[in-house]
Amino acid sequence: MNFFYIQSWTSYVLPLILSFAQPGFTYGEQNYASQLSLFWDQKKPLFQTVLAKLPVIHLPPQILGNGVSFYLGLSLLKENNEKAGLLFFENSMINDPTPWGEESYQQGTNLLIKNKEWDTLLKWSQQRLSLRPEDPLAGWHQIYALFELGRFEEAKTFLPYRFQNQIPNKDRSLLQTITSLILLESTPQSLNSLKNIIWDNEAGEVHFRIHQFLDQKQLWRYLDSLTAAVLRLRSELVSGRNGQAYQAIRPFLTNQQLYRYAGIWNDLVRVFSRAGRGQEGNTLLTPKVKNLTGNLGVTAWAALGRLRDNLGQNAPARDAFLSAARLITDPEMIDSQIQQAARSAFQIGFKQGLDVLSQASWARPGLYSSLLQRQIAESLQKKQFQNLVDLYALYGPRLLAFDRLNLEWILVRLYRHKFIQWSDRRLGRSPQQMLEGIARFGGTSYPVLMARFTLGLPLLEINQESYWPQSNIPKDPFLWGFLSFGLAEFATQRFNTNVANLDWNFAEKLLNLLLEQKQYLLSIRLITRLSARTDWRRGYREWTILYPLAYWDEIQKVAQKEGLDPLLFLSLVREESLFDPNIHSPVGATGLSQLMPATFREQSRRMGLVNPDIYDPFTNLSIGGNYLSMRLRSLLHPSKALMAYNAGTHRVSTWNQFLDQFPDELMIETIPFFETRNYVKKIISSRMIYASLYQLGELEEAVKSIYPQFSP
Repeated sequence: MNFFYIQSWTSYVLPLILSFAQPGFTYGEQNYASQLSLFWDQKKPLFQTVLAKLPVIHLPPQILGNGVSFYLGLSLLKENNEKAGLLFFENSMINDPTPWGEESYQQGTNLLIKNKEWDTLLKWSQQRLSLRPEDPLAGWHQIYALFELGRFEEAKTFLPYRFQNQIPNKDRSLLQTITSLILLESTPQSLNSLKNIIWDNEAGEVHFRIHQFLDQKQLWRYLDSLTAAVLRLRSELVSGRNGQAYQAIRPFLTNQQLYRYAGIWNDLVRVFSRAGRGQEGNTLLTPKVKNLTGNLGVTAWAALGRLRDNLGQNAPARDAFLSAARLITDPEMIDSQIQQAARSAFQIGFKQGLDVLSQASWARPGLYSSLLQRQIAESLQKKQFQNLVDLYALYGPRLLAFDRLNLEWILVRLYRHKFIQWSDRRLGRSPQQMLEGIARFGGTSYPVLMARFTLGLPLLEINQESYWPQSNIPKDPFLWGFLSFGLAEFATQRFNTNVANLDWNFAEKLLNLLLEQKQYLLSIRLITRLSARTDWRRGYREWTILYPLAYWDEIQKVAQKEGLDPLLFLSLVREESLFDPNIHSPVGATGLSQLMPATFREQSRRMGLVNPDIYDPFTNLSIGGNYLSMRLRSLLHPSKALMAYNAGTHRVSTWNQFLDQFPDELMIETIPFFETRNYVKKIISSRMIYASLYQLGELEEAVKSIYPQFSP
């Protein structure tokens, strides 16, 4: 080690390490967290530079203490310094007892596999096995690394792999595949194992790997022609080459053996649909499914139903799903097929859909939620209000609470605006009684809040003081260590995996740490999770954590400039991002206002901003506020502006044909997209809660900021 390394370790790294090696070190004590925080702020750039250049140095546990290397490794991962993080994980793996050494091994190997560092993975797995020969994960990683390095003879010495049933499910099929491929070159008896993998798994990564391996080693001769065709079918499907997948299986479509495996039905339907040969597939598969029974029959009929559904053949699709349901004996499993049958039946007519629902067990009412929400919206669009009365009269008590309350609120408002005549006999209660029942249900869902407002009842029931139960479980040093190092995100992840035994002392300190770090998203989710526990009571402070005035100064400045209601904009930001400035949606929306990159660029150009940072809170809010203000000016209605913010102005323009036929609170019930419908409702609910919680204006003002014409 040169002088630079020695000086860096002596001057900066060792003092930190030794500060954690004092006698009596206990995770969670404030002095250690403060030391780390102070060091991190002052020395982080140099610390990372040094670690990036250091060779691997293994420090004994008496210097680092239990787990310190593990937590430092996580801290470095948080700073995107994988190289230095791996250094500390390796030290922890070698020197720390369980659970720190085991956790370090898992974190480190996840990185190595992601980066395809097979030589290092092999070294780590061998080190781990020297310490824990019985570790199933390390045994699997050793075989995996040798396979990827092409060292098949060495890998073969570790087979058969005796721990394969103890490794995670996500790795098990890959292990079985690699095991068979390693043996295939010189052990023909492995052929049956390989064939079983090919036939028993639907199209996935294992098929692509097998296909690739057989090409590289020129080993296709080991497979019979039908198995080879199935492999090519599934490998090509995974690769998105649907035409090639069809050509691979086409010569074997008359082979009856092909239809004896449940998984093949799903892949055949995929290839027929994706290759544009759906009618050919329907003609071919219909006679082959008729005499099938058991699980094979269920899978085949359901697959045929999906194929017919893709072709727009609603009645035949319904009949196929019902045929699948008749072969099932478990009521909960029946519902999944009835749901699909009902979806096809509703395309024929509303009455036909209700008829299919009569065959459901309703053991899992949540299965029908999105389907029924869509039918309610479509019935409103077409002004077929009697459909909603029939739905509630037949199935109201069976619906998921979320769906039942929503439908009840719609029925009450339809009656209020004279769109329907009320029948106490069919609906079970008077409109007033139904409204009062919604208000009594509890919680903060949209129909409950609107019912309470309509009846003039207090919006929220808030205890001034919270109640935190006493912990009755031993303090877990592994869990508390996250708090000591300020690793709030990792602490929350670990805490959320512990469902049965909940350390309330830890929960309270974790919440405080999240608030100190302004981790609003995580603190809101933690409060939401705790709220599900009957032995905990939320007080006023916890309500303000659930609905914080986060970035309030910035939001007020933007709202004033853009002519927005600041609480409405605050509510939008809460529902968009839960106040996480770094959040990404699956489709690419980014930051507090969840702006799509194209929208961000276009609005930035219009506002004359040069090189704006989408992650900067004020910049993101400024552009999001400007975009919302533009929608308000163009659409002239706050509800429509919110719809456009979520779904796009062009969609709202096409919806106007039915939106404009309804009063405010019924207008949003006609929105075709559940996500947009629920989005607007969440913002209305948050706007009302903020007004009530912080005494910011009248509740009527909150409702009219989104429903200008609403009248109880």
